[in-house]
Amino acid sequence: MRLFIAAMLPQDTCHHLLNMQQALVENMVSCRLTGPEHLHLTLRFIGEVGDEQLIKITDWFDAFASTNHLNAPCDITGLGGFSSRDGQTVFAALRVPDSLIQVQTTLEQGLRALGIPPETRPWVPHITLARKARLRRSLSDIPTKNHHFYIKQLALIESQLTREGPVYTPLIISPAG
Repeated sequence: MRLFIAAMLPQDTCHHLLNMQQALVENMVSCRLTGPEHLHLTLRFIGEVGDEQLIKITDWFDAFASTNHLNAPCDITGLGGFSSRDGQTVFAALRVPDSLIQVQTTLEQGLRALGIPPETRPWVPHITLARKARLRRSLSDIPTKNHHFYIKQLALIESQLTREGPVYTPLIISPAG
């Protein structure tokens, strides 16, 4: 089973992100948009786990999620991108509070204690909007509006890769903060 932990987004934030995607489409030669059902803030990609690890992770995450109530104020501040050989991965850049950075650090430490290999790259708070993007103009030239929102829920999510794209299934969702 392939897993990751994500912060769930409020509906108005998803609507804002869909508007950002529309601005991208108008300025792209080509791209593969992230579907509305896949918009989230990844806090920790876990990867493939076996049955024994799955039980440990779900028990640990369930206990963590039930005792850590979030109400983290965040801001979408613009667009950013990661380059790849297939084009750019374009994302909504985020400003997050220290409290959410601490949650991410605690998740990392908890997963390491369960035997999950450590993440090798630093965490960059972002929400992926498009992959394999080929731009007509610079991301900094695409107009966007800032957006303020609160993260109140975390989820442990299974990601199944299919020919049609990934299918995300929340296994555990924390109570709203």
